[in-house]
Amino acid sequence: MVIKGKNIKNAKRVFTESKSSLKLKEKIRNFREKNLFYLEHSKFATYIDPDYLRIYETELVNFTKKWIRMFDQNMSAEREPGMEGHANTRGLHSMDTEQGAKDVARKLLLNEDLARVGAKGHDLGHLIYAHEGEHRLSEYLKKLGIAELHHSTLARMIMEEEKIHQRTLERLSKEKGRTFTKKEIEEYEGYKLILADIAAAHNGEGLDYEVMADNEKTNNDIENEFIASFTKPGADRKIVSKTPEGAVVRFSDPIAYVFKDFRDGVIGGTIDVNDLDYEDIFIKMGIPKKTLDEWALLPEKKDKLVRIGTYILRDNLYQSSIGFNGARMSKEMADLMYKLRDLNYEKVVKPRTRKIMDVLGERTEKLIDKYSNLLIKYEDPKAQNIELNTHTKKMIRRLTMKQPEEVKEININITRKGIESFVRREIDDILKGENKCVTTRRKRFEADIASLKAEGRITDEVKKTYIKRVLKEINLSPEESQKMLRKRIKRKYPNATPDQIERLAKENSYLRLETFTESLAKFRTTMYIGEASNDYLLEVLQAEGLLTQEERKGRWISGGDVNKSSINATIASQDRERKSRKKDSDGR
Repeated sequence: MVIKGKNIKNAKRVFTESKSSLKLKEKIRNFREKNLFYLEHSKFATYIDPDYLRIYETELVNFTKKWIRMFDQNMSAEREPGMEGHANTRGLHSMDTEQGAKDVARKLLLNEDLARVGAKGHDLGHLIYAHEGEHRLSEYLKKLGIAELHHSTLARMIMEEEKIHQRTLERLSKEKGRTFTKKEIEEYEGYKLILADIAAAHNGEGLDYEVMADNEKTNNDIENEFIASFTKPGADRKIVSKTPEGAVVRFSDPIAYVFKDFRDGVIGGTIDVNDLDYEDIFIKMGIPKKTLDEWALLPEKKDKLVRIGTYILRDNLYQSSIGFNGARMSKEMADLMYKLRDLNYEKVVKPRTRKIMDVLGERTEKLIDKYSNLLIKYEDPKAQNIELNTHTKKMIRRLTMKQPEEVKEININITRKGIESFVRREIDDILKGENKCVTTRRKRFEADIASLKAEGRITDEVKKTYIKRVLKEINLSPEESQKMLRKRIKRKYPNATPDQIERLAKENSYLRLETFTESLAKFRTTMYIGEASNDYLLEVLQAEGLLTQEERKGRWISGGDVNKSSINATIASQDRERKSRKKDSDGR
């Protein structure tokens, strides 16, 4: 049919629609979706734009480098190549946690999409060699008086570095065909922080059987908790999720790994599938002794235990959490789960301690020292013709490339506040005659405080003035700091020659406090090294002459010093916290 005359105008109206009309309809649809969400979900459920979660998940899984690297990271023990294919990885664990959190959240009428995406990213912050690498790098930065590290809050660092939120908004804006208002951007920023909060709040599992959501937390609270986790001892353990979905993820995490760790031990040959210590826990969890005996000779017994045991724990989490603003398990079942986790530490993880870990910490520290010094030189406009090998070129390119402003600000805030926190704590430590906080600044501080005491009593005002002077010195440039050291040497040895001054400066290097610029470079370089895969770190160490080919080949050999392992520190820390909580409970 041919449309003529006025009918052509009418036809155009039929096939087009104004942008304002579409915008109004979009608002109506979003309003209906949001209200329908509250009709279909628990009153405790957390609403987040489903389109934001959909795209965020896609950006995380499809386009984030760290997500891919998690599938090369070990869980309970580093896996030797060729081992039976069931042994767990960090990436597979994240997917296991996701499935458990989604399942429980759906049954509790919570936001299952939020629980799913939050669980997927909860371990994004894990570093080289999992907890072992995290512990070594954290001890290195603590020794320098810069910061401490926790994979739970490092997840936020990765999210920012990989620009997941930024890419999500770009894609969402393109899909909607418009730019966002200031109010919408603030709302989306809140969504980003909720996902970061879920990761931050998962640390500390192993002690709780009930976690109530902290709905009163603001965006500022989340930001402050994030920075504090790097600068205040124990702050990471005090973070409680803003959402009940985050509380579900916190429990789904150990539920996902305790039985898989057991299976890893069976596959690795460190425990017997019929181990009586494990059998005792399984029976108390509700698996009949008769059933365990029937499975005893079956090659798939370990897999049956993983499946049945995981469902027992998930069902307990669901049944115990019905109608609760958060998540909880029965105390008896939670205690059994944590007992299983501790047994895995003793029988699965410790026996597979690797010799490579005995040398890795010190060698990695030397690598960071070298790279951070090169980074400072490279960023100096006066730098000329610095020769770099292939690995160093990659590092320089990565660290000097244009970063999101959020990442720069985070690095600066953590380093600045971390230094101030360590300085104050260590000076108080010295004045009290304690050794709770000991850094590379200790010898200098002790000398200064001895001089102050010789001049008279150290009052609060004297301490305040001294701390201010120390922080001012730390904020000098590296060149100014070196000049100050030489002047101090010159005053002490007025007749010394320039060569003698240089020699004395090296011998008395403790008198110079490492500057903020140097500390920031070390923090940034530590983050870069920490995000590497296990294999790549060893490759770089060997290329830099810090690891022999024989040591690298022998990475799979068991028999390292368990006393140097972070596992011992973890168990000791949790034992202390359990005793502290029991004492508080008895006191009430």
